[in-house]
Amino acid sequence: MISPTQINLSYGSSTDDVYLAGYQIQSCTGAGCTNFSSAGGATALTYDKTNLTPSTTYQFVVFAIDGSGNQSPPSNVVAATTLPGAPTTLTASNTTSTQVTLSWTPTGNVAGLADYLIEQCRGAGCSTFSQVAQVSGPSGQITGLTPRTTYQFRVRSADPSGNDSGLLQHCDGHDATIAGRRPSQPQAYLTPQITLAWTASTAPGVSAYLIERCAGASCTNFVQIGSIPNSPYMDGGLLPLTTYQYRIRAQDAAGDLSDYVATSATTITLAAPYGAERLRSLDPRRSTSVGSPPPQRASRATCSSAAAVWDAPVSRKLPRFRVRDYSDTGLATNTTIRLSGAGH
Repeated sequence: MISPTQINLSYGSSTDDVYLAGYQIQSCTGAGCTNFSSAGGATALTYDKTNLTPSTTYQFVVFAIDGSGNQSPPSNVVAATTLPGAPTTLTASNTTSTQVTLSWTPTGNVAGLADYLIEQCRGAGCSTFSQVAQVSGPSGQITGLTPRTTYQFRVRSADPSGNDSGLLQHCDGHDATIAGRRPSQPQAYLTPQITLAWTASTAPGVSAYLIERCAGASCTNFVQIGSIPNSPYMDGGLLPLTTYQYRIRAQDAAGDLSDYVATSATTITLAAPYGAERLRSLDPRRSTSVGSPPPQRASRATCSSAAAVWDAPVSRKLPRFRVRDYSDTGLATNTTIRLSGAGH
C-alpha cells in the first residue's frame, strides 16, 4: 500500500547455515539516489515505512542478517512515490453575486504536484460534488454561480501520473454568492443637488445600499458618501458645472456585497435674472434704467416705495424658476435707486 505518508514493502525470505535473525531495510530520497541509510529492521517479510513526505520518490533495498551479524548481499532496488497530500486551510474570498475565489495550502513536496482539482456542490449539507475546475497553483476562481445560494467546495491535489490525494478538504456551508442581484441602473435628476434613484435589488435580505462618489469625468478614486435602506439618495453641497461619477451596490445583513452599478451626472450653474424693469422715483419724469433688455412689465411707485418684477433667465439646465417681485418701502423722495438680483 502507498499513501501520502507511508509505503509498505514486502520481500522474499532468505536462508542461512546458522540461523536468520531478521532483515535490515535501507532507503534514500529521490529518483536515482545512492546515499542509502538504515530505515529500520524487521523479522517478518513485510515492512511499513511511515512518516514520509507526500509526492516524494523513495528507493529501498533489503539485507538479510544472520545470528552472527553477517549481512547478505542487497536485494534489488525498488522505487516508490508517495501519493499527493490533501490541501489544507481551504478558504473563500473576494465573493460577489456570481463568483468566489478559493485558496488553500499545499501539502508535502509541491514540486511533485501537477494540478489541483476543485469540486463543488450546491446547498447546505450537499454531498453530490462534481469537478468544476483544474488549476496548477494553490488558488482558483469559480464563476457562473447563482446569487444568494450556498455552495460547498473541496480540493484535491494530483501528481503527473494522475494519482490524487483522495482526501478532500471541505469548505462547508460557505455562502459563495453575496447580496443577490445588484440594483437597477440609477437615474440622476439635475437640480441644485444631484438625486440618484434606482430599482431595488430583487434578492431577499438586502439591508442597505452603499453610495460612492468621485469628482471628474474619468475619476476612479471613489469614496463612500452614504448608506441608505432604499432609493432615492440626494447628494448636496456639490460644485457647479462639475461632473460626478457614482456607483451603488447592495449589502445584506451579514455585510456581504453585490456588484456595482454606475452612473454619472453634471451639476449646473444658475444665470442671473434679466429684464429688470425701470424703477421710477417719486418724480415720474425721472427714471434710472436698471438692467437689460428693456422693461417687460410695469413697475409701481408711491411717495415712499418702489416695486419691480423681473423674468427668469432662459436656461435648459434650469428645471424651474419662480418669477420674483420686490417692494422697497421707507424711501426718501426724489431718490434714484438701482436694483440687481441673482437666481438660486
